[in-house]
Amino acid sequence: MSKVAVDTDSKEELVDSGFQHNVVIKDVEQDPSIKTKCILEHYRLKIIFGKSQNYALIGRGSMVFAFIIHHFTNLNVQNTCVLTVGDFCEMANSKIFVGGNHDNDKPINIVFGSIAAMRMLVHESDPASTQAIFASPTHIGSNVILSDNVTVLPGSKIGNGVIIGANATVAGHIPDWSIAAGVPARVIRQRMTEKARQKLDSIRWWDLKLSALLRFRKSIDDLSVDEKDIKTDDYYTTDMRLVFNINPDSKDVSSLELVGVEGRAGFTPINECPEYIRKYFLQIADPSPQCEVFEDVFAL
Repeated sequence: MSKVAVDTDSKEELVDSGFQHNVVIKDVEQDPSIKTKCILEHYRLKIIFGKSQNYALIGRGSMVFAFIIHHFTNLNVQNTCVLTVGDFCEMANSKIFVGGNHDNDKPINIVFGSIAAMRMLVHESDPASTQAIFASPTHIGSNVILSDNVTVLPGSKIGNGVIIGANATVAGHIPDWSIAAGVPARVIRQRMTEKARQKLDSIRWWDLKLSALLRFRKSIDDLSVDEKDIKTDDYYTTDMRLVFNINPDSKDVSSLELVGVEGRAGFTPINECPEYIRKYFLQIADPSPQCEVFEDVFAL
C-alpha cells in the first residue's frame, strides 16, 4: 500500500492550490476555509442531486467536474445516472449541462418554469407536462481535456483522449483521440498515430493505480512501454465510490457534502464506516501538522 506523507507546508499548498470549492463532511464541524478537494481527488465519486436522487459518476482525478454541472431539477426521471465522467479529466472554465428536452411535438411545449402559479395548476392535472424529457446520459471518457469556456450539452458523448478547443459547444458524439472545436464542435484531426492510439487503448493508463502510473509514466509518454510489464495488479480495481450530496436548487454550488461510501455491498453512511476510514477522511479538518494520502484507503 503506497502513501504520501504531507507536511504542514505542503498541506497548505495542497488546500490552497487554486481550487475554490469546499467539501463539507456530514455531521462534522469543519473550518470552512479548509478545502479538502485535493485529498479526495484520487477516489471515484458519486454526486447525488437533491430530492430526485439523480446522480453523476465521476472518475479519479476528475473531481473538478463536480463543480461545473448544471443539473435540471425538473427531469421526468428519478434515481437515474445522468452523467458519467472518466478518470483523469481536466478542464478550464467550462460548463456541463445535464437535463432534458421540451416536448416539441406539442403546440404548448413549455413547462411554465418562470410562472410558479401557472406551473402548479398545470402540474395538478398533467404532471408530465411540467417536466423536461430525459433522453440519455451525458458521457465524458477518460483523459479528456475541456479548454476554456467549453459547453457540453445534454446527451453528448465524448470519447477517451479527446481535447475540446476553447469556446466550443459539444452537442453530439466526439470519437476517441480526437481534437474538436467550433460551434457545434467538429473533429479537426486525430491525436497521434493509429498505432499509438491502439497501444494506448490497450494499456488504458488512466485505469492504473497511482503508484503504477508513476512507475510507468515516462515509458507511456514515449510509447516505449512493454504491455507485458504491466500486470493485472497494477490496475485500480476498487469498486468503492465516495458519495456526495449537492443541492441543485442552491445558488451556492461550490460545496459538496460527503455523506458516505458506496460499493457492491451498497451504501454506508460516513458515520458508520470503519474507524480507520472515518479518520482518513476527517484528517484534513484536523489542524495537526501532517496528513497522509493513501491511493486506496479501502484496501487497508
